[in-house]
Amino acid sequence: MKLSQLLPLALSFAGLAAHLSPASAQASRADAQPPMMQVAPTQPVGDARHSTTLVGRAVDAGGDPVSGAVVFTNRGGQTSTDAQGHFELTLVAPPAGAGLTVTAAISIQGGNYFGTRTQGATVAGGTTHVGDLLLTSASACQPEWIPSFGGLPGMSDPVYAFAIFDDGSGSGPALFAGGSFTSAGPVSANRVAKWTGQTWESLGAGLNNSVHEMVVYDDGSGSGPALFVGGTFTLAGGTSASRIAKWDGNAWTALGTGLNEKVEGLVVHDDGSGSGPALFVAGRFTAAGGVAASRVAKWDGTTWSSLGSGVNNIAYAMVSHDDGGGAGPALYVGGRFTNAGGMAASQIARWDGTSWSTLGAGTKSFTLFKIGIQALAVFDDGSGSGDKLYAGGDFTLAGGAPASHIAQWDGSAWSPVGSGVSGTFGVNALTVHDDGSGAGPALYAGGDFTTAGSATANRLAKWDGSNWTALGDGVDQTAYALASFDDGSGAGSVLFAGGDLFLAEGIWCRRIAIWDGAHWSGLGDGPNAYIQDVAIFDDGSGSGPALYASGGFLYLGGITAQSIAKWDGSQWTPVGGGTNFATYALHVFDDGSGSGPALYAGGNFTTAGGNPALRVAKWDGSTWSPMGEGLSGKVNSLTSFDDGSGAGAQLYAAGAFQFSGATPALRVAKWDGSSWSQVGSGLTTDFLGILDLGVFDDGSGAGPALYAGGSVTGIAGQPTGGIAKWDGSSWSALGAGTNDIVLALDVFDDGSGPGPALIVGGRFTSVDGLPAAHIAAWDGTSWSTLGSGMDITSPTAPYVQSLVVHDDGSGSGPALYAGGVFNIAGGVPAGGVAKWDGSTWSPLGAGLGSGVTAMASWDDGSGAAAQLICAGSFGQSPTGSSFLAQWGCPGPGPFTAIAGCSGNPAQLSASSPCLAIGQVAQFALQPTQTGTGLAVLYAGQLGLDGNGCGSVLPGIGELLLAFAPAPVSAASVATSGGTVDFAIPVPNAPELVGLTIALQGVHAVVVFGGLGIEFSNALEAPFAP
Repeated sequence: MKLSQLLPLALSFAGLAAHLSPASAQASRADAQPPMMQVAPTQPVGDARHSTTLVGRAVDAGGDPVSGAVVFTNRGGQTSTDAQGHFELTLVAPPAGAGLTVTAAISIQGGNYFGTRTQGATVAGGTTHVGDLLLTSASACQPEWIPSFGGLPGMSDPVYAFAIFDDGSGSGPALFAGGSFTSAGPVSANRVAKWTGQTWESLGAGLNNSVHEMVVYDDGSGSGPALFVGGTFTLAGGTSASRIAKWDGNAWTALGTGLNEKVEGLVVHDDGSGSGPALFVAGRFTAAGGVAASRVAKWDGTTWSSLGSGVNNIAYAMVSHDDGGGAGPALYVGGRFTNAGGMAASQIARWDGTSWSTLGAGTKSFTLFKIGIQALAVFDDGSGSGDKLYAGGDFTLAGGAPASHIAQWDGSAWSPVGSGVSGTFGVNALTVHDDGSGAGPALYAGGDFTTAGSATANRLAKWDGSNWTALGDGVDQTAYALASFDDGSGAGSVLFAGGDLFLAEGIWCRRIAIWDGAHWSGLGDGPNAYIQDVAIFDDGSGSGPALYASGGFLYLGGITAQSIAKWDGSQWTPVGGGTNFATYALHVFDDGSGSGPALYAGGNFTTAGGNPALRVAKWDGSTWSPMGEGLSGKVNSLTSFDDGSGAGAQLYAAGAFQFSGATPALRVAKWDGSSWSQVGSGLTTDFLGILDLGVFDDGSGAGPALYAGGSVTGIAGQPTGGIAKWDGSSWSALGAGTNDIVLALDVFDDGSGPGPALIVGGRFTSVDGLPAAHIAAWDGTSWSTLGSGMDITSPTAPYVQSLVVHDDGSGSGPALYAGGVFNIAGGVPAGGVAKWDGSTWSPLGAGLGSGVTAMASWDDGSGAAAQLICAGSFGQSPTGSSFLAQWGCPGPGPFTAIAGCSGNPAQLSASSPCLAIGQVAQFALQPTQTGTGLAVLYAGQLGLDGNGCGSVLPGIGELLLAFAPAPVSAASVATSGGTVDFAIPVPNAPELVGLTIALQGVHAVVVFGGLGIEFSNALEAPFAP
């Protein structure tokens, strides 16, 4: 084969641009009358019921329509705007809560312009109105919700079953979980949920009681395969469905009148009757569809029937298996029974379509409950005898011989599986999984055992055909379900374990965990409970400023972190031993002692780092220390203030306390470095106390003053509302104050003059008699409103709970951000958080639902500008984060290295940080061969299988790019040995932004008798602006 035939160089990198995107970059403003770009709208993929049509308009900074702009989304689809700037794009509707980013892009006179909007809810089967996309220069930051901190892990209650099912939504197969839970991650999901690879989704209204088994079956109704679930429920989707129901991806339906008792097992099996595969059901029932059916029954898509006289006690598990005897596949049923079809059958029996038969002496249990067989699986152990039947349960005899909770049936005799596993109830689940180690498939067992063979194996173990091995440190509680599935996260097929577990290898995972062959992880690594405050602090460790979060959580990022944790930009770490109860307030302050700034924490705790610390403590970067005698009640806020006394800035605390030790400290207290003292005569409040502190200079010439907001009712016996001012010597009111509690204070200058104002947020609806919907400004002499303020469409009372000033990098400068419980700001929808630019309120994409309790501006270096950190009790951000979310401009996508499975010898690396349009991307190929030849850099799409492997070309290497669409040559360089450098001009085509490509190097040299060819690893990255 000639080199020219093997390494075609026909296509350029610019050709790749056209290959990936049919759009031309030639476009202009509507008033410039450009030739229209002809791009056909992308057709939706999948079931039309799950499609949505996006409609909107692209406009410039002056509000004029922009024609010819390319419009695309982060979930596929592309079109262009017409002469009036309008667009219409039909695509598969994203899952609820997953978020949809719509972008318009155009090149005008050499400059690139983008407009982006994050859409929250979409209308499946209808029209979703996106609104106007404002096109701004690519040099300006366009903030969005950034995936950062992860969602709430796992489920509220145990998981009993898994199934892999493609529901026709266009996203391909997904993992479905069933159990007794009512929430999955942050999503309300009644007993069944879908894992998309990033977030959980509910299945309509779900079920009213537990799910114990699930299977995918095509019942011949014409709608294709559907998900069938069985359990103890009697309602599915709000309608009657007795113990069994069908989910077609859109709606629930019953299977006739169902079963009269609990379903334990489901399997699809062809019994040879000529009607094809049918659904077989096992459980505790005695009737199916009104027909007598003792613990086992068959559903053919329209009718229920019995399996002879069935079995005489509970049937838990079923599997279809051909034992090689020549009769073809049969149905094997395991459970607690002792009789099948009128004959003795100890815990297991075989149904051939017409009659029951036994499997030797079966199995026998000696535990108190005598549960019997709870799991069945078919596995080829590599011994050469083909598939065998494996049974797991609480039995200790199989075929009359010892077999500890697991045994193997070869078609004629039982044998133990090594020395089995320990435990009272033994094995609950069995599945076959290939962990990608190269050893091939193995049998995995889950249950309540603590040893497998001679190995310590906590509730989970692997049988490779000859030996048992543990799965790391296993899990802390019983495993009930196992599944092998590739969720698209990049790890290939992994093992999912579900049950009543909370910890996997010490990582908090809550009822569901993933084993990747080496380590355990959870589904979602966010905190397990609300976050109350956030702060930026440099602890002196050398890693620079980091984000600290506090609240009521015990776990975060999979680690144990009691009430407070540190995020360094990539991972969470505990802060000492944390605090023993909730931490509500954080503040960074330098007390002038010479040790530098420290982080101060206040809350309802009584210990910090395991040592006594009454509601307030100091973290110096390595050690917690108490602060005098502490405070007698909850601390809600901390700040630093110089009262002009000459002592410099000092730390102030506010809350619901009254004393520090025996010293009075009514609601507000000052720390002088050794003890707490009351501030003035204190403030009169209700039980909530003071909820926030702020420092503001009103321009009167008296200098800064301290402001306290909360449930203030009086100052020195005089009534006042919500807020008070401390000037260093006395407290005073701000007019008549507010008519309800104040929750948040900050200072903001909107540029309207004469200077900054104190911004006050809370539950109030008026200030000093002036209507003000939950937010107002105090300039030192009078109150004013911020537009029409906040509102909510539900019966819940709205309020503003957090305020911060932040510059999002969009070019408009610093703005005020308000968070709380509301879904309307200034008359426009805004879920829990909104931006005030001095004249107008605007939402932050699809928002956060509600419950934003704290915010901070933080530049972690990952984006084009500082990020806005939002914390609270919200369940899920548009990117799937729970309780903590990040709004800002994401940095350009970095390159991800893909090694494949064979380990190609050449190494490809990128010296450019990203694949930026209009720039030159630099790459280096390091071959192992020397000599004269040619190096080619190919670009295309990854072509990996479920195990992350490419296509092995004998004698050449592993191709990691897909065959179709065919890879194209991005560059070629003649070589004579050593490192090969590639400089690739990336087209200045805005429509490429967000599209992902992969690159792989090929190096060929002339050797004796032909060519020596070697492939490299691959690099993958999205095009960046």
